Parts: sequence; C-alpha cells; structure tokens
Amino acid sequence: MITPQDILRPYVIAMTSYSVPDSSGLIKLDAMENPSRCPRISRVSSASISRASR
Repeated sequence: MITPQDILRPYVIAMTSYSVPDSSGLIKLDAMENPSRCPRISRVSSASISRASR
C-alpha cells in the first residue's frame, strides 16, 4: 500500500496549516462572492449571453 510519505516530499509533509483569525462580528463571503456591483460591461455581457441561450 502506498502512503503519503511515499509520494510527498519531506518538506511538504512537515508543513503546518495556517491559522484563521477570529471572525466574530464580521460578514464572511464565499471566495466567489463580491460585495460590489459588477461593472456595466459585465452586466451587458451577461444579459447578451442570457438572451442568446434562449
């Protein structure tokens, strides 16, 4: 049976995880969320694509 130690380099195995700061009282966004409106060009493009797919 192959183990991670057989495949991964020692420095990768030695890595530790990063710490996540406390987010109490904050609004957390998903990586794909954006609190700002899309630029007009994006909205126009999206509308064009939407109409073309009908």
